[in-house]
Amino acid sequence: MLKAAISSLLKSKYSGHTIYVRNLEKFDGIFLLNPLVELSDSKNIKINPVFREGNIVDLGINYGPKNKYNLSFHDSFLLARHSLKELSVSFQVDHIKTTFPYKFLNSKFNENIDLNYVGRIPNQSFFKNSDEYLQFSEEYLACLNRTRIKSHDKN
Repeated sequence: MLKAAISSLLKSKYSGHTIYVRNLEKFDGIFLLNPLVELSDSKNIKINPVFREGNIVDLGINYGPKNKYNLSFHDSFLLARHSLKELSVSFQVDHIKTTFPYKFLNSKFNENIDLNYVGRIPNQSFFKNSDEYLQFSEEYLACLNRTRIKSHDKN
């Protein structure tokens, strides 16, 4: 999933763009680095990380013929130190940040991690508590119903 997303950005028309990644420094940087490294040979990518106190705060990449194109990934948390939920309320976005089963992506709790997971809602044990599990389940089902309605309306 991430490799496909990154590959779709490796076009000359995106050169010079900045992509903001939430919590690149403490969490998402590692998720971004792995597919970049995997793509580095086949897509001719040069990775230029900037570290602060051992954490990635900026991730520049050069790509294309002679690495003449570039993209930068910045940590948006360094610009806006509020939770995504608080920011989504402040900016009045349509889809507010909700819960996520972070333990599902942690090998300590789940030895068979698959970032391209397709399937049922992860078991309740992957959530912080039962309230979070119920909230996630309700939001997932509401989203699924909206998707089905849109799909039905198109036909």
